[in-house]
Amino acid sequence: MSNLIKSLPKRLKSGLTPAEEKLLKDIENNEETIFSEGTDIGDPKNANQWGFNRTIRAELLHWLCTNQNIRAFISNKGIQIFGAKIKGTLDFQAINLPFIFGLFKCSMEGVILMDAETKSLNFNESHIGSFNADELTVKGDVFLDKVNANGEVRLLCANISAQLSCTEAVFENPEGEAFIADGLTVKGDVFLDEVNANGEVRLPGANISGQLSCEGAVFENPEGKAFSARNLKVRDDLFLDYKKLMVF
Repeated sequence: MSNLIKSLPKRLKSGLTPAEEKLLKDIENNEETIFSEGTDIGDPKNANQWGFNRTIRAELLHWLCTNQNIRAFISNKGIQIFGAKIKGTLDFQAINLPFIFGLFKCSMEGVILMDAETKSLNFNESHIGSFNADELTVKGDVFLDKVNANGEVRLLCANISAQLSCTEAVFENPEGEAFIADGLTVKGDVFLDEVNANGEVRLPGANISGQLSCEGAVFENPEGKAFSARNLKVRDDLFLDYKKLMVF
């Protein structure tokens, strides 16, 4: 039995899934955690068909990322998981993640990163119920490429030291705001290329030190404004060659 498994509190050790056991062993071995069917990770939109062999409790991830005694087990690679189903809302509100954190091609009910601080975040190709990262501070990059979000994606007054990439993301919240980044500060580039947003995309008061690119994006909102960017500041190039901007 691994040292991390031995360190688990009773509430988490009870009901430990095969996926969680694999994750803990991989962390101790400084390895990424990859779940797949053969060589194919599969599409997270079908995560309801994934069983305990691919299910990780959000509560266990919270324990891993917040327990000071566990930090010594986590290498500079951080925690990187491919193809898992996260059970419960991943609540990292107001915590410090001093390492890289990535959930690739994963399925999760929701993510809360309000007032959190971290090194780098990657949720590429994941399916997310909602994403709340108001006033998040990131020392590196934030990747939301090919993310499918069924709910608000919020980065209100967030501060990102490198780039924010949302290329080919799908933001679905037709009854309100799909992407909310009022007052966002990004010291690198922001990529919204090929984004498909159903609901308002907001960037009022955002400050982008690099470029803002929206090439091939589709912005639609059946309830009103599709794209709002009053007092937006972009120091480098601005590409608004979007594919569709529609207001109903």
